[in-house]
Amino acid sequence: MIDNLQLELFPRGTLPQLPGELIRAELLRRGWGQEDLANIMDRPLPTINKIIQGKKAITPETAIGLAKAFETTPDYWMAKEVAYQLSQVDTSDTDTVEQRSKLYAKAPVKEMVKRRWIATLDGLDKVEATICRFLNIPSIDKTPPLLANARSSTDGRGFTAEQAVWCYRAYHLAKLIKVSPYKSARIPELRQHLRNLSNLAANVSHVPKLLAEYGIRLVIVQHLTGSKIDGAAFWLDGQSPVIVLSLRFDRVNYFWHTLAHELSHIYHNDADVDSDSFEGVRLAESPTEIRANEEASSTFMDESELMSFIRRTAPQYTTKKIIQFANRLGVHPSIVLGNLQFKGELDWAQGAPLQTKYRDHLIAVALTDGWGRSLPPFK
Repeated sequence: MIDNLQLELFPRGTLPQLPGELIRAELLRRGWGQEDLANIMDRPLPTINKIIQGKKAITPETAIGLAKAFETTPDYWMAKEVAYQLSQVDTSDTDTVEQRSKLYAKAPVKEMVKRRWIATLDGLDKVEATICRFLNIPSIDKTPPLLANARSSTDGRGFTAEQAVWCYRAYHLAKLIKVSPYKSARIPELRQHLRNLSNLAANVSHVPKLLAEYGIRLVIVQHLTGSKIDGAAFWLDGQSPVIVLSLRFDRVNYFWHTLAHELSHIYHNDADVDSDSFEGVRLAESPTEIRANEEASSTFMDESELMSFIRRTAPQYTTKKIIQFANRLGVHPSIVLGNLQFKGELDWAQGAPLQTKYRDHLIAVALTDGWGRSLPPFK
C-alpha cells in the first residue's frame, strides 16, 4: 500500500518531486514495462510515456487507474502531482502578496486613496510605511493604540479596521483646530447651552464654535464604507478632548444625542473602547455606555418629565402632542420622538414628519472631511 511503497522505494528525504519517477520505480520493482502499464490501465502508450516524463499531468481519472494498478489510493497520486506542480511555480512574489494582504486587512487602502486621506504612492513599501504612520504603529502587525469611545453598530468587541482608520483621520485633523483650554468643571454649563440650541435644526451651526470655547475640538468625517459608526470621543493628550461625528444619519435628533453621548465620555474621562447602536438595536452595553446614553437623554429632558408625558399620553402619541411637549421643554420635536422610540413607545419607522435634516447647516461651519469637501492628505 502507500506507506510500504514509499518506504521501500524512497527513503526519507529522497522522494522525487516528479510523479513519473515514482511510476518508473514501481514498474521496475514489478518487472513491468510502460506498455504493460498501458495495457493494464487501458490507456494509450504515448499517454503513459508522457506522464512518466512529466510532460502530462496526472488527472483524477489517471490517479484512479494508477491506484488500482499499484494497490495504492487516488489521493496518493493526486498529492504527488499537486506537490510537483507547486514546486514548479515561481514563488518570488509571494512575500509581496502576503504584505499586501496584511496591509489591506489593516486599512481600507483603496478608499483612503480615493478620499485623499493618503496620497497615491508608488511601491508597496511606501504605502505600508504611510499606513503605519497614519495609524501610529511601528509595523503593520501591530494594533493601533488610539483609545476611543464610539457609537457604532458593531457587536461590542471593539473597532473594525475601517472604524479605527476613521478615528485616526479625525485624530490627525483635530490637530488643526485651535480651542480654549479645557476644564471639565464647565461641562454642565456647556450641556445647558446645547439644550438651549436644540430647539432648531439650524442651530447646529453654532456648535463647533461653542465647543471650541469650552476646549473641545469637533471634527466631522464622513464614515467609510461598512464602518457603521456615528461618533467617537478621544484625547489628543491629557488636556485636549476631541469629538468626531460621521453624520451618517441626517436627522437632527441623532446629532444631539450622539453629541451629548460623546460629551459624557469626555466629562468622565473615559478611556476604554466600547460601542453600541442608536438605531433601535440594543447591544450588550457596558456601564460606561449606559451612563453615556442616560446623560445624553437627560441633557435635553429630565427622565421624570418624559415619564410624566408617557403616562399622560400613551399610546396616543400624535404629532401635535409631541410638538407641544417639545415646545414646553424648549427642544426639537424629533428629540422627544427619539426618546420615545428608544424606550419602545414608538416604532423606529414612525414619526417621519417630525424628522428634520441638519447636515448642511453643520458642515458649512465645521472642519469637515466628506460630502465633496476634501482636506489635505496625511503626510
